[in-house]
Amino acid sequence: MKEIEILEKRKAREKHYLKNGKYEEIDNTIVEEEDFYTNKSNSYKVKFGKKDKKNLMEIEKDGYYLKIKLKNNKFNKFDVKKQELKYIDILDNIDIDYKIMNNKVKEGLILKDKSCIDKKILFDVD
Repeated sequence: MKEIEILEKRKAREKHYLKNGKYEEIDNTIVEEEDFYTNKSNSYKVKFGKKDKKNLMEIEKDGYYLKIKLKNNKFNKFDVKKQELKYIDILDNIDIDYKIMNNKVKEGLILKDKSCIDKKILFDVD
């Protein structure tokens, strides 16, 4: 027996978000744009800068935004997977990892050796 989905019964949970009165499939696959990487389709838009002097990360939802810049960074190496972006050696021996989830973005700092423990990491948040 073939399964069918009743579109009117969709709910905003793990797989869908409301867009223009209809539930759409969430797709957090990271795609490359001109100066940034972004997620394909969700109730929020996240952008990751690809060049120095750009925002490290920017999230926008319903006209509200959060912009994060890292002082003294160097954007030169990225590791992009389906829903994860890692800035490699953004500071000496420090990586920053972002995971795009259905309702949030998770940030992780990766200290590659114990000498990084005493370093200051300064963010500008707007």
